[in-house]
Amino acid sequence: MNPNDDETRQFRREPQASNQPPRPERPRQYFPDPAQQQVSEASYYQEPVYAQPRQRSTTAAVALGVVAALAALTAIVFMFLWRGAASEAQRVPETVTVTQTQTTTQTTTQNTTTTRRTGLLGGDSTASQLPTVLPSELPTQIPPEVRDNAGSLLDDLVNGANSLLQGQQ
Repeated sequence: MNPNDDETRQFRREPQASNQPPRPERPRQYFPDPAQQQVSEASYYQEPVYAQPRQRSTTAAVALGVVAALAALTAIVFMFLWRGAASEAQRVPETVTVTQTQTTTQTTTQNTTTTRRTGLLGGDSTASQLPTVLPSELPTQIPPEVRDNAGSLLDDLVNGANSLLQGQQ
C-alpha cells in the first residue's frame, strides 16, 4: 500500500526527487485482527485484598448522636422562643390609667428626753453657766473649791473614759 494512494488524505504528497534521500515512512496505527484476539480478564485484573474491619464499640457514636439531637432540639426551642419574643415586642403597648384616692390619717407622737451630765467639778454643765465674756487677765490664784477637787479630777476623767469604752463594746 502506497501512502500516495490513500483516499482519506486531503493533500497529496509530492513525489520525491531522485537526488534526495528517501524519507522515512510515517508511523501507522495497527489494528489487530478481531479473530486473533483472546483476552482473559483474569490475567489483567487482580481482586484487591482488603483488611478485615475491626469491631468497634458504638458507645461513642451513640453518645455523639444523642448530643447532636439534643443540640438540634435546643436550637429549635430557642428559635420558637425568639420568634415569640419578637412578635411580642412588635405589639403596641396598652395604655391603662388608674386613678385611686386614698385618705390616710397619721398620728405622730414625739418623746424627747434630755439628759444633763454633771461637770467634772460637780456643777451643772449647761450652756447657761458658761461665761460669755473672756477675762482680760489670767487668774493667778486657784479658787479653793477647784483646789480641793483637783485630786479627784483625774479620777473622774479616767472613770468616764472607761465607762464610754465599755459602753461601745
